[in-house]
Amino acid sequence: MNWGIFSLTGYLSAVLWACIPLFWIAHLLIRPRRWIGHVPIVLGVIALSLAMFNSKTHVARIKVDQSEAIEAQLAAGVLARQQAEAERAAATADISFAEDASGDRLDKAGLDNTDLAFIESFDQATPDWKQQKQQRTEDSADPDDLESLIGGGKVEKEGIEVKGIQEPVELEPILMSDEDKLTADRMDRFNLNMARLLLAASLLFVVVDYFRRLNVENEVYFPLPIPSAWANALTRRPALARRSDKPRRTMQEELEFISRRGEVFLYFTDDETAASAATTAMPRLPGGKWPIHVINPMGNSKLDDEFIFETLWFGRNSFVIDDPERALPLLEKFMELMIRRRESRAHTRQTVHLLWDLPIEIPQPIQQRLEILGRATGYTLLICQVA
Repeated sequence: MNWGIFSLTGYLSAVLWACIPLFWIAHLLIRPRRWIGHVPIVLGVIALSLAMFNSKTHVARIKVDQSEAIEAQLAAGVLARQQAEAERAAATADISFAEDASGDRLDKAGLDNTDLAFIESFDQATPDWKQQKQQRTEDSADPDDLESLIGGGKVEKEGIEVKGIQEPVELEPILMSDEDKLTADRMDRFNLNMARLLLAASLLFVVVDYFRRLNVENEVYFPLPIPSAWANALTRRPALARRSDKPRRTMQEELEFISRRGEVFLYFTDDETAASAATTAMPRLPGGKWPIHVINPMGNSKLDDEFIFETLWFGRNSFVIDDPERALPLLEKFMELMIRRRESRAHTRQTVHLLWDLPIEIPQPIQQRLEILGRATGYTLLICQVA
């Protein structure tokens, strides 16, 4: 194999796109998943850039080396001339004169036009007087001519001076055999196609992995307000879960994270500071765009349990309950309303999060019922404090 079919950038591009599947495997094996799956995108962009550079600056310069064919053709011409002269010499008189040159041995005067043309076709050098063309210049003018005397014979040609235009520099071709050039073209197409294919596959891999991680607490990143059904299609969110001992986010960040996903929550807490911090407008989009308001219904008789349930069901607002005595009765009321929605096979468009951040333990029967009803209607219960 001729290693000169590619430059260093070409071989480097092949090495880079060949490493992309290795990063996919490492991303699938390592837990929790982080940013390893995004590295192939960078490798794919670099590999494609290097492959295109190699194709334009190296492979495109490869030309077929025809020097051997030209030398063989010239040698065949000389041999044919010698054979023709030998055949003609046998048919002429073996007489030479003192004034004959070396090429006058043949009796060319006795040859017809066809034979002369056949013999002269092997001449490799043409006399200078046949190659030169007569040109009229000021030196060839007759000095006694009237036009020469008055300067009419002198014609000046003024060219147009062009500045700032530079001819493109053409790189010297790379000469190879016909077989090596064919191999270089095929490998170049393969290198470009593989770089494009793996770059597109890397983008698709990241998109699928993003949706797969949306419902994994310790692996989700960069939340966006997309339909919850898209995330549940790949990894279904559990209807009942406990917060890990070492969470990645604080409770306030967790609430903001839920809002960024376009979802709503009902936050149970006995911490007045946490309740006050949570009752702020939380944006769904980066830059504070499309905020969702968080309401504390305590002290407002119009905001009863059924109103809170309906508002959460349609995703209009989130709520904070900072009264532990109202927490369990509110859950029981929610279960009654969820039973009605389950009978009609109704389901929320966006997941509704119930976050239990109270030192009071939810009775086990209520947890089991909430898990069953929540899976059927679109509610989830996250127990934040460790039992």
